[in-house]
Amino acid sequence: MVDYNFENFDDYEFEILCRELLNEENKIHIKSNHGLDYEHILSFSNFKRGKDEGVDLYFEDGETSVVGQVKLSRGKFSDLFYSLKRKVKGINELSKVKKLNPSKYIFMTSVPMSLANKKKLIEYFSPFIISLNDIYGREDLNRLLSKYSRIEKKFVKLYFSNSVTLERLLNNATLTRSNFTVEEIKSQIKYFVQTKSFSKALSIIEKSNVLIIKGLPGVGKTTLAKILSFYFIEKGYTFIEILTLDSEIERLIDSDECPYVFYYDDFLGANSFVLSDSLRNEGRLNKLLRRISNKSDKALIMTSRTNIINTASYRSDKLKRAFHSISKFEVDASALNYYEKGKILDNHLQRNSFKKSFFEKEFRKKIIGHKNFSPRLIEHVTDRLNYELNENDYKEFVISSLNDPSEIWDFAYNHQIDYKSRIYLNHLFLFGGGCEHMKFKNSFNRRLDFEVLHNNFLKQNNEFKECTTILDGTFITINRNRSMDNESFIEFINPSVGDFLIKEIRNNLELIKGSVSCFDDGAIIWIRFNHHKRDLLEIFNLSELKKLFLNESRLHLFKNNIELIKYFETLIYYFEIREIAELFSNQIESLVLVGYNEVPLEVYCGFMIKYREFEVVSDTVRSNADSIYKALLNRSEYEGDFIEVNQFFKCFSIESYLSLSQNQIDNLRKKTIERVLKDSVKQFIHENCENILSYNDVEIFYEFSREVFKKRYLEYGHIEGILVKILDSQNWQHLIEYHKFKYAK
Repeated sequence: MVDYNFENFDDYEFEILCRELLNEENKIHIKSNHGLDYEHILSFSNFKRGKDEGVDLYFEDGETSVVGQVKLSRGKFSDLFYSLKRKVKGINELSKVKKLNPSKYIFMTSVPMSLANKKKLIEYFSPFIISLNDIYGREDLNRLLSKYSRIEKKFVKLYFSNSVTLERLLNNATLTRSNFTVEEIKSQIKYFVQTKSFSKALSIIEKSNVLIIKGLPGVGKTTLAKILSFYFIEKGYTFIEILTLDSEIERLIDSDECPYVFYYDDFLGANSFVLSDSLRNEGRLNKLLRRISNKSDKALIMTSRTNIINTASYRSDKLKRAFHSISKFEVDASALNYYEKGKILDNHLQRNSFKKSFFEKEFRKKIIGHKNFSPRLIEHVTDRLNYELNENDYKEFVISSLNDPSEIWDFAYNHQIDYKSRIYLNHLFLFGGGCEHMKFKNSFNRRLDFEVLHNNFLKQNNEFKECTTILDGTFITINRNRSMDNESFIEFINPSVGDFLIKEIRNNLELIKGSVSCFDDGAIIWIRFNHHKRDLLEIFNLSELKKLFLNESRLHLFKNNIELIKYFETLIYYFEIREIAELFSNQIESLVLVGYNEVPLEVYCGFMIKYREFEVVSDTVRSNADSIYKALLNRSEYEGDFIEVNQFFKCFSIESYLSLSQNQIDNLRKKTIERVLKDSVKQFIHENCENILSYNDVEIFYEFSREVFKKRYLEYGHIEGILVKILDSQNWQHLIEYHKFKYAK
């Protein structure tokens, strides 16, 4: 049997737990004195709690009234009994019960109870406690938790405070290879506030195997993802942090070796300018989610800022369709009620042994009710380093931080670190806020060489080590297990550092200008700049940009053809095609010839369309029309691919230059449509099959599918036969039986 002492609970959490256990044990509708419906347990109210007048739980049925009192106590029975008898303003617990005069009185406590202890309580509360069974001590609560494991798992702090569970978690080989320390795990669990978002998130991922946690910056998306990861790790899942979607991840999804929980932080990228390259393709995203949702031993947890999801959806019709289909996997971590915010604040005060006098009632209400309240901000303003101030100055600091969250880094950045450390942070910002240790060290040292040459900086060759040491733990953190090759990874301590720098850089472009001027990696010019809006012209004039970018010596910096294409796509926003072509004609022609076999379809087609006015591009495409036509059709796996490829064909009028026979062309297109349509139909079934419970439903689904796909594939010819063939290949009997079983539960 489990043996919890409930020391991580507060009074209110303990009351909710006791109510859950009573409801399950008695199968009756027990309410609390806070007006919360049973159906909304854990959806905490922000009603004023006030004095309970002896009532924590109650049940009414006609003339029967049952009152329950819940006492969370960390002392002995003698301490508990003294507190029950002690009169405050002439009133104690017994006098409250007499006034209520219930049909039955239930007493629940975290204190261990002997038989003698229970008899003493019955005698004291006579005649309201009817039997020993109406008194629940620590042992009784643990017995109920062992009996109702579902409830145990709903209370995550309880579940992980089990010594056996925690030991299993800490010894899990997955965690020893990941960036989780024992102290971090214990701290995360101890101070975690179980919001209604957690319950919803757990419900979604246990049902669908997929979860997308969205929310504003600093609301606790990563913390929620970690706690859920711990939950799956303890159940025997192997933890895998996804950095990019590659063939190894696809292999693990299909693997039967062991259960995996995949964690993909910021899956759309760190900012709205550059979406994660691996998720530009709608088909790839849908296929990933579809495959994992169909695997009972796989789980995927992804996070993204709300504004990035909204921006990505706005910019891309394909991603808009994808996000519409995955909205059922989403939970918004931003929605915190008054109680949850208060608990978050209390936990941080407890963690830092804060002086309670600093947070008197009105000041506390002002913080919790502030429109910019976020867990990250509270973590910062309650950091021990920040309250070595007198009380008035500290309160002013807290309110100013809430009024303008970006200001939390302002003083430290402008007054507590030196010039080279600011260069370090600005340079790391251009890498997206994180970079491999050696790569960043080399790049930073080259950045300082630029300072030596242009600003008379005196370099001593120990700057990187010095800056890293000074900034570690304040502005940056060293993640020693993130890279696949075990190289350490330098990154901002949290994303709000990057948010601050965006604002800071607008007022001081010189440090960024220096980094871009000596850029030695494509990331420096791609991640943070919106080239559609020609951001670089805010930093450089056009002649400076030409000198910097229209330069063949830069080409060696790019590791592959994809990076080279991204570079040429960047140039087109600032310079005329003619200027680019004069310098890079050979390289662009080479990309036309090798790209159709090597480069992702959407990247290749997009690049070619942008450069279609360049004569070398159009001539090379048309003179190699047969090879390009066959390769692009054969490589089309998803509907999005097929759309991109057909836009490319139209743009270059490629079918006018083919030497293939009409029969060859028709066969190629038919095979491609069949392959692409098969994936689209699988996705369509996955999204729309919930109501298929009979073969009559299947017939209706056939008609619905015909209507939808005829419209979507109208310009690609007659698809009726292909569509019916694909639909006929589905195992409808299995699907019907599965849904009947699912809805019967």
